[in-house]
Amino acid sequence: FQHHDDIYFAVGDCTGHGVPGAFMSMLGTEKLHNAVKQSDDPGKILSLLNEGIKSSLHQSEHAYTNRDGMDIALCTIDLKSRTIEFAGANRPIWIVRKLSDTLEEIGGTKASIGGITENDKYFSTHIIELEPGDAFYLFSDGYGDQFGVNDKKVTTKRFKNMLLENKHKSLNEQYKLLEEFITSWKGNTEQTDDMLVIGIRL
Repeated sequence: FQHHDDIYFAVGDCTGHGVPGAFMSMLGTEKLHNAVKQSDDPGKILSLLNEGIKSSLHQSEHAYTNRDGMDIALCTIDLKSRTIEFAGANRPIWIVRKLSDTLEEIGGTKASIGGITENDKYFSTHIIELEPGDAFYLFSDGYGDQFGVNDKKVTTKRFKNMLLENKHKSLNEQYKLLEEFITSWKGNTEQTDDMLVIGIRL
């Protein structure tokens, strides 16, 4: 979504499935929009989101509290300067540069939104400069955690290698390759988790 001159992208992975998961998604979306109205710094936005979720679910910092919440990757993009500001709660951002053969990973803060996370938890903001042709990826853990007919996970390493090997292809082509691969890998195996991958090239 867009707020003022910034474009925001987020990938959230809520606890629960079915109705509980849908409830957390709705609550998370509402609290995220409220947080964006209060700050344009991704780290601060995640702190406000954490406060909002914990308040709505009446969560404390004790081990016996309700642990519902989410992991999330959030970034803002300034298209003029090609600058990204990124913050994550247990989720990273991957950067594939046009002129590099390696994938850069910037990890998020090692804490979830909600649950037993402290009320005043600080989430780090990272500033990333991109060049024309560079791409970045936000994703949930579902793709890398999917089991196949061989009873093995895709793994993040295989996921990273696929993105690097196909970096020169269009994002639409990459999407088709990722979809075809996971369909073949999964076979008749039950899907392990929700999957969401967002790729953006500037």
